[in-house]
Amino acid sequence: MLTRTPMVFMFDVDNTVLDNDRFGADLTTRLDADVGSTRRQRYWSIYEERREQFDYADYLGALHTFRADSVDTAERVTPHKECMLDEIQRLYPARHYVMIEDKP
Repeated sequence: MLTRTPMVFMFDVDNTVLDNDRFGADLTTRLDADVGSTRRQRYWSIYEERREQFDYADYLGALHTFRADSVDTAERVTPHKECMLDEIQRLYPARHYVMIEDKP
């Protein structure tokens, strides 16, 4: 049985609030420094596979796949969160939900 948490936050992060080119360059630099160029290339391969599969830039999903030793988290990446509200409520029962959106 799922337990109810006090609050669930949903953030809208897309190219209207994120400079994808700058983020990609910064991430490449960081991956090179932290895991080397071979592993960095693997990350970007996963990223491209997910972008083709889901038709949106899924940096976090690619990172979750990339991290073989990742722990189970309550993070969820969805392209259209407004269509996922019933599923979000089912998976993450909470007293309150906070959706942060950059569009009216």
